[in-house]
Amino acid sequence: MKLHMHSSLKFLRSRKGQFFVLSAVAIVTVLVYINRLVQPFSIIDTSQVVLGNEIFLFNDVKEKAFVSVQGAQTCNDALFDLQEYQNFVQQFAIQKGYLLSFSFTNTGCPTQNSLITFNVNQTLVSSSKVLQSIYTISWP
Repeated sequence: MKLHMHSSLKFLRSRKGQFFVLSAVAIVTVLVYINRLVQPFSIIDTSQVVLGNEIFLFNDVKEKAFVSVQGAQTCNDALFDLQEYQNFVQQFAIQKGYLLSFSFTNTGCPTQNSLITFNVNQTLVSSSKVLQSIYTISWP
């Protein structure tokens, strides 16, 4: 009788292992199907980012205008750098299909180390948006 009981325990243990493996496969299969049902609703629409590129360009032009002036060594360099930057960004915008108006006035360079301010008027026009900003950049 002990021999028969010992062999039946082995048989039940092997069946428990098979049941565990089958249960795990069934659970994973159900989770994969649920994921496929839910996934189309969780996809993020990134097309608006590509379509709304004007804002990124506009803000980048503004940020780099500050960098170009504040990186200058002299007052005359700041004036020259901003004029060069103006030409560059207007041509770049045209290549991207936008109309960019980037104009500035300045207080001049009375002496080499005196404070100079640039009053910038920036407007970007696209087929869907018009963005405008007026700001001041100081050097040094």
